[in-house]
Amino acid sequence: AAASCCASFSCQVMGLKETVEKLFAELDKDKSGKISCAELKSALQSYSAEPLDESHVKAFFDKLDSNKDGELSLDELMALF
Repeated sequence: AAASCCASFSCQVMGLKETVEKLFAELDKDKSGKISCAELKSALQSYSAEPLDESHVKAFFDKLDSNKDGELSLDELMALF
């Protein structure tokens, strides 16, 4: 039973990784391999009927941008999950 549990968990982790990779590709509109604050804001805005507060988006982006290079890598996005 333990082996099937581990295999199942491994499958779930791989599925999550694929999902996050797909999300990253969708957010990375210019295909630079990084997500800019503008790309993140555009994606978030598409889910909101109200205009987003720029300072809130920037604060969220800055929390995700762990190396503080002004862009989000796949690993930084993956850290959310």
